[in-house]
Order: sequence, then C-alpha cells, then structure tokens
Amino acid sequence: MNRKIGLQNTGIICPELFTYLNNTYHLPSDLYVAGSKGLKIKSQEGTTQGDTTAMAFYALSLMKLIKDAKTSAPAAKEVFYADDGAAGGTLDALSQFWDYLQENGSKHGYFVNPSKSYLIVKPNCRKDAQDMFPNVNITTEGHRYLGSYIGTIDGTEKFVKDQVKLWIHDLEGLCSIAQNEPHLSYSAYIYGTSKRWNYLMRTTPQISEHLGEIETHITEKLIPSFIGHQVSKDHRAIFTLPVRHGGLAIENPVEIADREYNNSIRMTEVLWTAILNQEQDISIADTENQDLVDEIKKQKEEQFIQVKFEAINHLSTKDARFVALACEKGASSWLSTLPLEQYGFALNKQEFVDAVAMRYNFPIEGRSKTCICGEKNTQDHSLICKRGGFTSIRHNTIRDTTASLLEKVCYGVEVEPTLQPVGNRQLPPGANVKDGARSDISARGFWTPLDKAYFDVRYYTLVPNLMTTSALTKCMLNMKRKRKGSITAG
Repeated sequence: MNRKIGLQNTGIICPELFTYLNNTYHLPSDLYVAGSKGLKIKSQEGTTQGDTTAMAFYALSLMKLIKDAKTSAPAAKEVFYADDGAAGGTLDALSQFWDYLQENGSKHGYFVNPSKSYLIVKPNCRKDAQDMFPNVNITTEGHRYLGSYIGTIDGTEKFVKDQVKLWIHDLEGLCSIAQNEPHLSYSAYIYGTSKRWNYLMRTTPQISEHLGEIETHITEKLIPSFIGHQVSKDHRAIFTLPVRHGGLAIENPVEIADREYNNSIRMTEVLWTAILNQEQDISIADTENQDLVDEIKKQKEEQFIQVKFEAINHLSTKDARFVALACEKGASSWLSTLPLEQYGFALNKQEFVDAVAMRYNFPIEGRSKTCICGEKNTQDHSLICKRGGFTSIRHNTIRDTTASLLEKVCYGVEVEPTLQPVGNRQLPPGANVKDGARSDISARGFWTPLDKAYFDVRYYTLVPNLMTTSALTKCMLNMKRKRKGSITAG
C-alpha cells in the first residue's frame, strides 16, 4: 500500500484520524538492519509494525477500492485483511475481481503482485484456471492463508506437520535455555511459543491428532528441563491447569485443539456469516456476545475443576494438600509474573526448580539430610525451624518491601518504631506491654493526613503434612481473633 495515496484517502473518509496518521507517516521512518553496524533503510510503504492504528489505516485507505471491486465483480465473495485481499467463487467471477484489482489497484495505492498470489481450484478446473490466470500460482492442493491453511485434507495435514517440525525446533531451543535459565524459558513458552499453535487450533479443524508429537516433546523434554526430572501422568494433568488452579498453565495441545476450534467458530459466527453473505453492515450485540464469552469461560472453568478433581484423586493425601495450597489466592503470583530482573522477579535456576519442588512436594536436590538444629531436615521442618528456616529473614523481607512501597504514598515511614509506654492501661490478651516494645512499620498519612498508622507484619508457614482440610481457614480466623484478643486453639 502506498502511504501517500493512503493518507489522501484517509483525509477524505476520516478526517478525525487523519491528523494522527499524517503526523506518523508523512515522512519515511528509519529501519536499522540487524548486524550491519548502523546501516539503515527508509520505510516508505505500508505501516510500521506494532502501530495500533495500522488496521484502521489499511481499512480507510482501501475502502473505496474494496467497494468498487465488489461492484465490478458482484458474484465474487471478497474479503480483505489489512492489505491481504482474497475472494472466492467461479473462475469467471474471480477473473473479474482479479482484472479490476490489476487495472485499478494502483490508483488507490494498492499494487497486486501475481508472483505472490495463489489460486486454489478443483483438479478439473486447473486447465481453465491456467489459461485465465497465466501469471498466478495455480494449486489444487491448497495454500497457507493468514497463518492457517485453505485446501484439501492432505494439504492441510502436510502444512500442520511442517509447522509442528518448526515448533519442535523452537521447543528444543527452550530446553537448551532452560539448562541455565528455566524461569525465563518457562515464561517464553507460556507467553510466546505456546501461542503459535493456539492460533492454528482456532482456525484449522481436526488437527489434534497431528499435535501428538508436540505433547510428547513437552512431557518428555520441556517440562523435565524446567523442573529437573520426569513427571507422572497425574502431575502432567495438574500442570495443564491454570496457575490459579494449582497448575503450571502448560496445556496439552492434543486435548484442547478441537475445543479451541469449536469455541472460535461460536465466537466469530457473526463475522464469518457476514463474510459468506457479503454483508456491508455488521451489527454485533454486545450483550449477546458477552453472554457467549461468559458461557465459554464457565465451561472452561468446569473442565478445569473436573481435571483437577480426577488428578488429585490419584495423588497421595499430602501431595493433594500441596496442590490445594497452590490454589490459594496469591500463591501463584510468582509464576504468572513476568521475570523482570530489575524488580527482582527473575528466579535463577536453583530458585525456580526449588520453588516448583516446594509447590508440588517434589524432592529438593542437594538438601542436607540433617538440619543445623539436629532434627531431620524434611521440607516441612526446613520451613519452620527457628535456626535453619531463616524465619527472621523471610519476615524482614516482607516488612522491608512493604515499607518501601509505603514510602511512595506516605511520609515519615519508619521501620521498627518504638511504641509509647503502656502504663496502667489494660490491653487485650497477647499484646506486648513491655517498655521498649516496637511495631514493624509506621507511616503518616495512610488513613488521614498527619496521623501515624502502625503496621504489624506476620507471615504463616503452612505445613501440608500437619494440615487438616479446614486448617487454612482456621489459621485466618485465629489471626482475626488475635487482633481482638482471643485465639482459638487447634
């Protein structure tokens, strides 16, 4: 698409957006060539990658061309996505559509490239197609279109298999990175690599059986590279769940492929129906669309709960309690947060592997058998030991982090401020009435201006081996009662 003509069309059709687009594209931008030591070329055509207004720019620039092409070839079912134009119909209808684009496209800044254009026809129409479209690539098998595939079953199967080979190569690269940085590799998979086949699932039907090789590679190589060992079938099922359900969000592509496609068909029904019927105006009812979104989310949530229930039933009681703890609010924030090193969110190899091990009660490699206190150094004991469990360090870390955040919104922030002497006043049972008692943090302006607020930092170490089903709830109730002066034993 020619920018100059595109800006001219936009200025006529949508003056409101023209000012922004003109400021952005009236001069060519510099594109730096990677590895060329400063070599740059001018970007003078199309839009800049990542520009949020790019799709609107394409639509406004080509709107006149699209409408005129439809008038010229009314029997062709046309559709445009950015600058990718396509049409379906008889050879005569497609010939009219193609001839119009070649003759008039340049007037609208749209230049057709026959060498990059493909015509998909039935085998009995191939000869006529070659005569009518001499410079266009003709195929009876199919071709890639917008990241998916249009064509025969055999062509689709070959396309998917070729994509799977590329994705497995990417997974091997992540496995290599995970040898030194498993946290970074895990995040790259969750937020990047896995999205590639998610798109293909939603746009291409009946491909689940071709994704088995990816699932095998994930289970046998990728996950072990993250956590340091192989996993059981039950833990693999747990890992497919979102982190809020105690999983790792590493889905099984074979199991979700058909579901994703069916959901995509339902969500986009208004759009693909409008394309088939060549409707000029599309009306999407926000209420109905939101109801459908809510319904699909509810179905997914029910499936997650069912998978978790079935997998937990095959785990030991202790392992099941670890999964239950991982489902608590905030217990998985370290997994869903991007590993930004400047904020201290990036875990090194030992930290990440140990964190996953503690999440699922896996053995921690390299842990001493005996604690410094002389007790057996189990995972439970290592969390609660007053000498070897670093309880003070964990408490102080929470305190200092909270204080640093309070400094951004309050003033007069102090760590461990001395409290005033109590004298003869009666305080609730459990309160520290000794002279020189200290709070963890104080800050002015938290509740009201000038008033000083005091904060007491507490952290709980929940030991699954000693927990009952209601232990976590009772723990929170005890905390509330202690603030009021009464504690329930148990």
